[in-house]
Amino acid sequence: MTHPAPPSSPAYRRLVTVVTLTAMLALALALALVLLDRPTVASGAGPERSSPPAATFATFKGVWTGHTRSIKIRKGHVARERISIGCCEQVADLTFDVRRARGTKRHATLRAEVTKVRSYDAGSLGSPRPEVGDVVRFSLDRGILSEPASGTFYCNQRRGMAGGCGA
Repeated sequence: MTHPAPPSSPAYRRLVTVVTLTAMLALALALALVLLDRPTVASGAGPERSSPPAATFATFKGVWTGHTRSIKIRKGHVARERISIGCCEQVADLTFDVRRARGTKRHATLRAEVTKVRSYDAGSLGSPRPEVGDVVRFSLDRGILSEPASGTFYCNQRRGMAGGCGA
């Protein structure tokens, strides 16, 4: 039976040094593997993805268009919708108070209350006709905005250029 080397001997010090260096090397290798597997901000690579940006009022703000129709959502949380037939026949103007955006920038909803309805053609808005006080939810799906009070939809500039909302 052999006895371990005494703590003050050169053999014991070499053994402690080798074990310590081996443990440090193993930890450094494990850390390197973890860091190589983690996605970086610059590359965007890796299995983990960050959450998509949350929708805000700014997600909806601006001019949305379709063939012979438009809706402008402006600061002050006001939306004005204008619907026509062809170039020259006005159908309706609606005004909304818009609040509470939810979802992500690609898939979102926006709560809207009808504050004004002006219809130039009694049957043009369909049934049921929107009335002041009605609360609806605009919905946004990849650049197309649906407005349920009038039953119409609108495109952002990019989707509109691709012909997603009419001629």
